[in-house]
Amino acid sequence: MTSKLIEKYKNHPIVIWWFPMECSHSHKRIHYRFYHTFKKLWFDAQWLANTKENVSKVKKDSIIITFMWEYSHLMENYDKSWIMFCHHVDRNDYKKYSMESKNIYLFNCVRFNRMKFTEKKIWQYITEWNDPVMSTEDYLFEERQIQLFWWCELLPDEMKWQPYHYNSTKDVVFCGSWWSNNFMQLEKLRWYCITHGLKYHQYGKHFILREPLFHHKYLSYDELTKKTREAYIAPAVQWVQADDWYISDRIFINMSLSVLAVSNNPWVYRLFDEDEIICDRKIWKMMEKAEKVIKDRKVDEYTQKAFKKVKEKYTYINTIESLFSAL
Repeated sequence: MTSKLIEKYKNHPIVIWWFPMECSHSHKRIHYRFYHTFKKLWFDAQWLANTKENVSKVKKDSIIITFMWEYSHLMENYDKSWIMFCHHVDRNDYKKYSMESKNIYLFNCVRFNRMKFTEKKIWQYITEWNDPVMSTEDYLFEERQIQLFWWCELLPDEMKWQPYHYNSTKDVVFCGSWWSNNFMQLEKLRWYCITHGLKYHQYGKHFILREPLFHHKYLSYDELTKKTREAYIAPAVQWVQADDWYISDRIFINMSLSVLAVSNNPWVYRLFDEDEIICDRKIWKMMEKAEKVIKDRKVDEYTQKAFKKVKEKYTYINTIESLFSAL
């Protein structure tokens, strides 16, 4: 289950820092899956909330996964023996601390046209960096950024492929928040459902100034899995700019659940073949393509291939390997 790269850092204590365990913040789930994976890989892993009292529990040579630093007690008591992988960090804060230590890294999700080649190419799908000549300070900042694709929440031994149900349900399920920037895409999806005799369900929060129309609540992982697997179609609809966006985590999650991957983001073809995912920038055509695959009873052909690729390449184990490969 583990690679030589992971085994190399087994002697380092692991700290997942920032969120209290009872916190409901959406990024807490990401931290929990890191914690769960490190534990499963037999690391000495601790989950510590951002308090002054917990700083003393962080051992020498720890590898730390952490959130933003603005109010971080870790940075008030920074130890240069620590290796820190940080996300959602203010650029100026990062530059300040990264100039003092080479053991601080920033990781975030790929925006295909915002990446630069470094000596350690973590993923093969990396495009040229087109910015003007950077200062030494900026270069150090960019060099220690790790660009990752999203990943699924299940580990390989937790994943089990299941065939499509082909039952009479006509539920179209979108799991995710409704923002002002994806509102138009979701409205088009809703109208497609209305005009084609489908039932539209949306689970997640609303961040727009209007009355919520559907199920505006977060689902537990088990509830999300059940709703997604039982759906007629569970599209991963997102706001997509022409040349600057990332691939939604919902795509990887659905594939790991052996659900037909349906997306309006053409960048998915950088990672997946046309016989693994249904995609069209136009919501109407995207749904028509998905319905045709279902009517032709070819869903399992798509999901088996996508499931295998996600299981091999896009889990938290792959993500940890990518982080460690930067060291």
